[in-house]
Amino acid sequence: MIRFLLIFATFMLAILGQDTIEAPVITGNEDVTYTASLSNSHSSSIHGAVTVTPGSGGVGLLFRVFFTGLPEDAGPFPYHIHVLKVPSNGSCAAAGSHLDPYHRGEDPPCNSAEPATCQLGDLSGKHELAIVAPGVDNFSAEYTDFYLSDRQESIAYIGNLSVVIHASNGTRLNCGNFELDGHLTVPSTRRSSTSVASKTGAPSPSISASTSATPTRPSVVVDSAAKKSSTLSLETFITAIMTFFLL
Repeated sequence: MIRFLLIFATFMLAILGQDTIEAPVITGNEDVTYTASLSNSHSSSIHGAVTVTPGSGGVGLLFRVFFTGLPEDAGPFPYHIHVLKVPSNGSCAAAGSHLDPYHRGEDPPCNSAEPATCQLGDLSGKHELAIVAPGVDNFSAEYTDFYLSDRQESIAYIGNLSVVIHASNGTRLNCGNFELDGHLTVPSTRRSSTSVASKTGAPSPSISASTSATPTRPSVVVDSAAKKSSTLSLETFITAIMTFFLL
């Protein structure tokens, strides 16, 4: 009986582990601008900024990303939103982990075709890694992320967080904090000859619309955090059953 219960519990927990929480599409974002400028520390060749404004109609956030000084031998470069601010000493190690309020974790890797199932802070996973062509050290991108917020009451709020850019092996190369500037005019950084689209060396064609991760379920637009499933209560139930029979 004990062996049966252990096998049953393992089976049920394995099923529970397959549950995927989809982040909701965020609406009602405010008309403000946040910019995370990477540190000007001499310890890193990488500089640049990530600028964030509300998406069209306040749905999601529009990201404009620009990095320069990317070393050829360290890419491609993941970059994420991290849960803590970078301290005054510029230590990127102090920025903590990725923004992940639904506890999705990093495994399995983010599937860019299903961005709602990724960690909220995994910008490069949902959209694209920062990749440069040989002889080019600049990367720029523009996209809408539908699952992040500039409202302080939201679980998806980015305003008090940071951005960290990594080497392909995970090393933190540079970082910066999001700072509010409600009056900043942001120039467009649509793809140019320095972006991924130009890896062949030829100039990139003009793109009339910014890239985005399309909402998994665009007909469902909500402005609050998704509710977690009843995984915890079911786990508790299974544990209670095992305890009853083992006593």
